[in-house]
Amino acid sequence: MRSGSFFPSLLERRRRIDRALFAVVMEAYVHGVSTRSVDDLVRALGADSGISKSEVSRIRGELDEELTAFKG
Repeated sequence: MRSGSFFPSLLERRRRIDRALFAVVMEAYVHGVSTRSVDDLVRALGADSGISKSEVSRIRGELDEELTAFKG
């Protein structure tokens, strides 16, 4: 019997979904979409729970940090 998992250890679970959500929030941020509208957009994409304001703010903060580091 095989004792390991079929899922490759090199890949992280749910990582692709996290990246897709991050990309949606980044795109919305670049286009000036409000936090409330980002939540509506995430729900429209099939995430029943939506996304919290704090999560949107966290992602936007990470984007700002990356842009600042890129410019500097």
